[in-house]
Amino acid sequence: MGLFDKILGGQKKEYPPLDLSSPTGQTVQQLKGALEMITKQINDPMEVVPGSDKTFVFVGKPPQQFGMLWIQGGAVHNFAKLAKEKNIPQVQFQLLSEKLREAYKKNAPQERFSTKVSNKTITIMPSDSLGMEVNRIIENLNG
Repeated sequence: MGLFDKILGGQKKEYPPLDLSSPTGQTVQQLKGALEMITKQINDPMEVVPGSDKTFVFVGKPPQQFGMLWIQGGAVHNFAKLAKEKNIPQVQFQLLSEKLREAYKKNAPQERFSTKVSNKTITIMPSDSLGMEVNRIIENLNG
């Protein structure tokens, strides 16, 4: 059964629970409202990179297939929607998506945690380097 679980995506890696009293845990607690809104709208797995200014959310199965959201000032932003609003050509959008993929591969931390938000378990990835690189990519898109 293990082989079929892996093929069908049924087996999910488990991470230790996030210590909510830690600095990362406190950041996640401050974002609880926005994270609850996201988890109620999205059924896909989520990996959250908490930050002081922006918190990034990889949705899906990074680095292969994923979407990108971020929380800033209590508002949730969508990478694909921003690219559409800025009239970014599909070819350039694919290049930016590839940059996000490479940033993830290069900077995703080995240490990850899990926490529950709206009865959904999400993965927390504390990584300043990943956050900074993703922020740089998004800021370039924002112009």
